[in-house]
Amino acid sequence: MRKLNNKGFLLVETIVVATFTLTVLVALFIQFRNLVVSYNNSYNYNSVEGIYNLEAVETYISQYQNSSNSLVKQLHDSSKPYLVVYNGSCNTSLGIGDLAGFCGQLMSAGNFETVLFASSDLAELKEYVNNNDDSNISEQIRNLVNRLDNVSNQNRLIAEYKDGTLATIVFGVDSDAESTGGDTETTPVSNTIKSWSTSSNSDFHTDEYKKSIISATFVDHRNVPSNAVESWDVSADGNGGVVAWVVRDSSNSGSYNLYIGGDGGVKANYTSNYFFYDFSALTRVNFNGNFDTSTTTRLGNFFGDCTSLTSVDLSGLDTSRVVTIGQMFRGCK
Repeated sequence: MRKLNNKGFLLVETIVVATFTLTVLVALFIQFRNLVVSYNNSYNYNSVEGIYNLEAVETYISQYQNSSNSLVKQLHDSSKPYLVVYNGSCNTSLGIGDLAGFCGQLMSAGNFETVLFASSDLAELKEYVNNNDDSNISEQIRNLVNRLDNVSNQNRLIAEYKDGTLATIVFGVDSDAESTGGDTETTPVSNTIKSWSTSSNSDFHTDEYKKSIISATFVDHRNVPSNAVESWDVSADGNGGVVAWVVRDSSNSGSYNLYIGGDGGVKANYTSNYFFYDFSALTRVNFNGNFDTSTTTRLGNFFGDCTSLTSVDLSGLDTSRVVTIGQMFRGCK
């Protein structure tokens, strides 16, 4: 009888130990699987490079417009999500010539496969991707849309890259606020500056100021001083995020010093051609680390015909995305 009891005890003990061991192994497996899933999500979704590339598309769409309409308005008025890019190529049906040319360079450089623009709210976006058999919207994009939660979606970009990774951002929202877990997003003021052309004749680009501004300084605030002669909103979206003003030069009668500022500095326009074109009195430019050109692709004629220019420090400018820099210093003596 004693031997039978010992055997029974050993059997029970073995079962208990085996059950405990199995429980621990299952728990470890679940934890490991969660770590693998989290790693895959962090790699495949909203990588730093993915967000960076998609922000360049946002900047382009936000700032491009033809003579009658802005690209954002054209996209926003669409009744359904709009494919800006599919099969790695720009959608030329928008009827805007530059989208087919310059946009193509941008999409190729960013390694985009698909870029989806959505102006509907999140519920309508989910309904569209779930109920419409659009072959250009991949299963990966559909899954990403369904993971999004509690996010206001006035204008959203969703991208799939050729390497299979994904990214999504909301227009005018800091990418760090993006989440698929339900974080609330806020809309800060954009500090992107507008673009100009050879025919621009407004704000500090009037003929009078082109002939009388002797210096330009970029600052990290929008505080227009009381001695400013004139000031302008020169932000890309007209929200006051970038302000320019002129102050009379105390030692040079009839001359002005120009200041351009935004909170935390000024972000260059995606297209920054002709920024100081034909400023014949301009002698020096002080960027002071307050001019972010990291997403700029065009700097052609930036200082064209600045015949009096003597001092400009370009060492702090990031030109890694620039594809056009022709005649940047044309006519500078």
